[in-house]
Amino acid sequence: MSKRLFVGDHPHVASSLNNLAGLYDSQGRYIEAEPLYVEALAMRKRLFVGDHPDVAGSLNNLALLYRSQRRYSEAEPLLVDALAMCEPVLGVNHPNTIKIRENLTILQRQLSPRAIWKWLFNLFLKFLLLIIILLFYLLWRLVKKIIRRS
Repeated sequence: MSKRLFVGDHPHVASSLNNLAGLYDSQGRYIEAEPLYVEALAMRKRLFVGDHPDVAGSLNNLALLYRSQRRYSEAEPLLVDALAMCEPVLGVNHPNTIKIRENLTILQRQLSPRAIWKWLFNLFLKFLLLIIILLFYLLWRLVKKIIRRS
Protein backbone atom coordinates (compact mmCIF):
# COMPACT_ATOMS: atom_id res chain seq x y z
CA MET A 1 0.00 0.00 0.00
CA SER A 2 1.55 3.29 -1.06
CA LYS A 3 1.11 6.52 0.83
CA ARG A 4 -0.63 9.33 -1.02
CA LEU A 5 1.48 12.46 -1.20
CA PHE A 6 -0.13 15.88 -1.22
CA VAL A 7 0.84 18.70 -3.57
CA GLY A 8 2.77 20.65 -0.92
CA ASP A 9 4.63 17.64 0.46
CA HIS A 10 8.36 18.23 0.28
CA PRO A 11 11.16 17.60 2.81
CA HIS A 12 12.04 21.30 2.85
CA VAL A 13 8.45 22.30 3.57
CA ALA A 14 8.33 19.79 6.43
CA SER A 15 11.62 21.18 7.79
CA SER A 16 10.32 24.73 7.54
CA LEU A 17 7.13 23.83 9.41
CA ASN A 18 9.19 22.05 12.04
CA ASN A 19 11.59 25.00 12.41
CA LEU A 20 8.77 27.54 12.71
CA ALA A 21 7.11 25.32 15.31
CA GLY A 22 10.42 25.17 17.17
CA LEU A 23 10.60 28.95 17.20
CA TYR A 24 7.07 29.23 18.57
CA ASP A 25 7.84 26.49 21.10
CA SER A 26 10.95 28.33 22.34
CA GLN A 27 8.83 31.47 22.78
CA GLY A 28 6.23 29.58 24.82
CA ARG A 29 3.67 29.94 22.03
CA TYR A 30 2.59 26.32 22.38
CA ILE A 31 -0.86 26.72 20.85
CA GLU A 32 0.69 28.03 17.65
CA ALA A 33 3.53 25.48 17.66
CA GLU A 34 1.46 22.33 18.05
CA PRO A 35 -0.39 22.31 14.70
CA LEU A 36 2.86 23.04 12.88
CA TYR A 37 4.65 20.15 14.61
CA VAL A 38 1.68 17.88 13.87
CA GLU A 39 1.64 18.87 10.19
CA ALA A 40 5.42 18.47 9.86
CA LEU A 41 5.14 14.99 11.40
CA ALA A 42 2.26 14.01 9.11
CA MET A 43 4.12 15.28 6.06
CA ARG A 44 7.30 13.43 7.00
CA LYS A 45 5.33 10.23 7.54
CA ARG A 46 3.91 10.62 4.03
CA LEU A 47 7.31 11.42 2.51
CA PHE A 48 9.42 8.75 4.20
CA VAL A 49 8.33 5.13 4.19
CA GLY A 50 9.38 3.06 7.19
CA ASP A 51 11.72 4.21 9.92
CA HIS A 52 13.38 7.50 9.10
CA PRO A 53 15.43 9.89 11.28
CA ASP A 54 13.36 12.90 10.16
CA VAL A 55 10.14 11.24 11.32
CA ALA A 56 11.83 10.35 14.62
CA GLY A 57 12.94 13.98 14.98
CA SER A 58 9.39 15.21 14.45
CA LEU A 59 8.08 12.70 16.99
CA ASN A 60 10.71 13.89 19.46
CA ASN A 61 9.90 17.57 18.92
CA LEU A 62 6.16 17.09 19.36
CA ALA A 63 6.81 15.01 22.48
CA LEU A 64 8.97 17.76 23.97
CA LEU A 65 6.21 20.27 23.31
CA TYR A 66 3.76 18.01 25.14
CA ARG A 67 6.24 17.51 27.98
CA SER A 68 6.64 21.27 28.42
CA GLN A 69 2.84 21.46 28.72
CA ARG A 70 2.82 18.59 31.25
CA ARG A 71 0.93 16.40 28.76
CA TYR A 72 3.09 13.45 29.74
CA SER A 73 0.71 10.69 28.67
CA GLU A 74 0.74 12.09 25.13
CA ALA A 75 4.50 12.66 25.07
CA GLU A 76 5.67 9.23 26.22
CA PRO A 77 4.41 7.10 23.29
CA LEU A 78 5.90 9.59 20.83
CA LEU A 79 9.32 9.30 22.45
CA VAL A 80 9.05 5.52 22.61
CA ASP A 81 8.24 5.45 18.88
CA ALA A 82 11.05 7.89 18.05
CA LEU A 83 13.58 5.80 19.97
CA ALA A 84 12.36 2.57 18.35
CA MET A 85 12.76 4.26 14.98
CA CYS A 86 16.23 5.71 15.60
CA GLU A 87 18.01 2.76 17.19
CA PRO A 88 17.87 0.41 14.17
CA VAL A 89 18.46 3.15 11.59
CA LEU A 90 21.08 5.36 13.27
CA GLY A 91 22.40 2.98 15.93
CA VAL A 92 22.28 3.16 19.71
CA ASN A 93 25.28 5.49 20.00
CA HIS A 94 24.23 8.10 17.45
CA PRO A 95 23.80 11.58 19.02
CA ASN A 96 20.15 11.80 17.91
CA THR A 97 19.36 8.38 19.40
CA ILE A 98 21.13 9.31 22.64
CA LYS A 99 19.20 12.61 22.87
CA ILE A 100 15.84 10.92 22.32
CA ARG A 101 16.73 8.26 24.93
CA GLU A 102 17.66 11.04 27.39
CA ASN A 103 14.39 12.84 26.70
CA LEU A 104 12.46 9.62 27.35
CA THR A 105 14.39 9.01 30.58
CA ILE A 106 13.67 12.54 31.81
CA LEU A 107 9.99 12.14 30.98
CA GLN A 108 9.77 8.79 32.75
CA ARG A 109 11.40 10.33 35.83
CA GLN A 110 8.75 13.05 35.74
CA LEU A 111 6.08 10.34 35.59
CA SER A 112 7.47 8.46 38.57
CA PRO A 113 5.42 8.58 41.79
CA ARG A 114 8.31 10.26 43.62
CA ALA A 115 8.39 13.10 41.07
CA ILE A 116 4.62 13.53 41.31
CA TRP A 117 4.77 13.70 45.10
CA LYS A 118 7.62 16.21 44.90
CA TRP A 119 5.57 18.34 42.51
CA LEU A 120 2.54 18.14 44.82
CA PHE A 121 4.68 19.02 47.84
CA ASN A 122 6.12 22.05 46.02
CA LEU A 123 2.60 23.10 45.05
CA PHE A 124 1.53 22.77 48.70
CA LEU A 125 4.48 24.91 49.84
CA LYS A 126 3.60 27.62 47.33
CA PHE A 127 -0.01 27.56 48.52
CA LEU A 128 1.11 27.75 52.15
CA LEU A 129 3.39 30.69 51.36
CA LEU A 130 0.52 32.45 49.64
CA ILE A 131 -1.69 31.94 52.72
CA ILE A 132 1.04 33.30 55.01
CA ILE A 133 1.54 36.36 52.82
CA LEU A 134 -2.21 36.94 52.75
CA LEU A 135 -2.41 36.68 56.56
CA PHE A 136 0.43 39.17 57.03
CA TYR A 137 -1.21 41.53 54.57
CA LEU A 138 -4.51 41.35 56.46
CA LEU A 139 -2.72 41.82 59.77
CA TRP A 140 -0.90 44.86 58.36
CA ARG A 141 -4.20 46.34 57.18
CA LEU A 142 -5.74 45.76 60.62
CA VAL A 143 -2.79 47.39 62.42
CA LYS A 144 -2.93 50.32 60.01
CA LYS A 145 -6.65 50.76 60.70
CA ILE A 146 -6.09 50.63 64.49
CA ILE A 147 -3.30 53.22 64.27
CA ARG A 148 -5.52 55.58 62.29
CA ARG A 149 -8.30 55.36 64.90
CA SER A 150 -6.01 56.26 67.80
